[in-house]
Amino acid sequence: MLTGGGENIIFVVAILLLFNFFLNMSHFLLYIDPGSGSLLFQALLSGLLTALVFFKRIVAYFKYKFGKKNTEEKDNLD
Repeated sequence: MLTGGGENIIFVVAILLLFNFFLNMSHFLLYIDPGSGSLLFQALLSGLLTALVFFKRIVAYFKYKFGKKNTEEKDNLD
């Protein structure tokens, strides 16, 4: 599986303990007070909006770079 020194074993044990904690979380009585709940809501909302704006800017850049070129040539009657 993993080869190497003790760092890998500690890492694997830490991951397994974290996985076990989240797997058994349904047995705990969880409570989120209004202050923590609003902070969590703000963090999730700002993260989603940031990702939205980020990807919209990437799409706009590619549309600008590779989109149709507006090459209307005007006739000069001089």
